[in-house]
Amino acid sequence: METSRSRKAEILPQFVILQKYGIGPVESGKIIHTYTGSKKITSAAIISSTDLGGVNKEPLAELKLNNGVVDVILIKESGLRSNLIEIECTFEDGTTDTDNFSLVYHHLCLAEGTMITLADKSRKAIEDIEYTDNLLVWDFDNGCFAEAKPLWIKKKQAAQEYNLIKFDNGVELKTILDHRIFNMESQRFTYTMNEEDTPIGTTTFLEDGTTAKIVERKVIRETINYYNIITDYHMNLFANGILTSLRLNNLYKIENMKFVKDNRELVDKSEFEGIPEKYFYGLRLAEQPKEINKGNDVKHTKTLKEYVERILKVAK
Repeated sequence: METSRSRKAEILPQFVILQKYGIGPVESGKIIHTYTGSKKITSAAIISSTDLGGVNKEPLAELKLNNGVVDVILIKESGLRSNLIEIECTFEDGTTDTDNFSLVYHHLCLAEGTMITLADKSRKAIEDIEYTDNLLVWDFDNGCFAEAKPLWIKKKQAAQEYNLIKFDNGVELKTILDHRIFNMESQRFTYTMNEEDTPIGTTTFLEDGTTAKIVERKVIRETINYYNIITDYHMNLFANGILTSLRLNNLYKIENMKFVKDNRELVDKSEFEGIPEKYFYGLRLAEQPKEINKGNDVKHTKTLKEYVERILKVAK
């Protein structure tokens, strides 16, 4: 979930949950963001609540006034729903102001203009990648470079802000909400904006076999288009030369850039009824832990099947 808003006089956003988690859905009962101002707020109310199409909907959040500060609290988990809410605040001098904010579900993605490395080591902008392209990937089964075509390409969407991650080799990566890079220290894919899993100084793997360290990261608030790609079977790719992927690429323990496989029982395809066969094999669903690494992640969906159904809805 992303919280976004239009700034009005007297009201200053803090984006508490977005800064703390960076990803989500946020669980009910959590503060989404907080309003404060140069004058004390004495009352606040939701005056309209709609979906993205303008149809009136019950609000997914409520307001709580405490010592002149208004907290916006999620009262229902949004899942794939979105909610546009308008509130009105009254200040101690009797003046009022209104503000609009949205609870919008976004995927974790890469910004337009991100350069994707092809199998021949040339590069192509993410927005121009096609299903026929051969991309450079890392083969964790054999511990070597390989190539793969896109299994899934996400449709273009727009966000109101992005993360800017800088590396010590001069490379920059722009991510929306967050995105995983390969973490050489923990030997798994971790979110770049998560200080606990990916602190400043974390080393990642590059397209030429060398490494680079994260030296800075910050949030830039401006509108940006974004995309995402999952490669067939290997699920990873090199974005601006950096090895990136999704949680499903953590399906086994990794040592020295290679899977350490176990004797887990494979999941039967019947458990993924309705999921196209190419996704069952391309995402290695038979091998995936059923809770999709839930212990290492903020929950996006209750089941792996729901996760796949979610990404299919925005496939190009």
